[in-house]
Amino acid sequence: MKDTIKKQIQELLDKRKKSLDKVRELSENVRKKAEEVIKLKREFGIRKNENVNVLMKQIMELEFRISTENLPLRVEKELAENITEMENRIKKIKEIESKRSKIGELEAEINKMKIERENLKKEVDKDIYEVEALRKEMRIAVEREAGKFDDFCLGDLVTVKKENDKK
Repeated sequence: MKDTIKKQIQELLDKRKKSLDKVRELSENVRKKAEEVIKLKREFGIRKNENVNVLMKQIMELEFRISTENLPLRVEKELAENITEMENRIKKIKEIESKRSKIGELEAEINKMKIERENLKKEVDKDIYEVEALRKEMRIAVEREAGKFDDFCLGDLVTVKKENDKK
C-alpha cells in the first residue's frame, strides 16, 4: 500500500511541476505581450484621431479646385503639397487603426492566457491537497503496520479524504 501511495504522490508532484512550468511560461508570455501593447499604445496613442472620409473629401475638393480654377503656379504647387500631405496622413491613420486592432487582439490573448494561468494555479492547489491526503493515508498505513491501529478499516481512509476535501 505504501508503494502505491508513494507512486501516486510522485505522479501528482510531477504533474504539479509541469503545471508550474506552464504557469511560468504563460506568465512570461503575458509579460511580453503586455510590453508589446504598451509599446504600441505609446507609439500611436499620442496622435489625434482624424477621419479618413473628411480628409478624402478635402483632397477631392482641392483636386477639383486645381482642375477647374485658373490659379497661379505657386498656389497650385501649395495645393498639390497639401494633397500629398493629406494622403500621407490618411496612410498613417490607416496604419494606426490597424495597430489599434492589433492591440485589441493582443489584449484578448493576454486575457486568455491569464485565465489559463489561473486555472492551472487552481489545479496545482488541488494537487497539493491531494498530496497532503495521500501522505496522511501513508502515515496511517505505516502506523497500522507498526500496530498502532488495531481496529483500522477502509472507512478511516474515507474519513481522512472527506476531511481533506473540506479544506
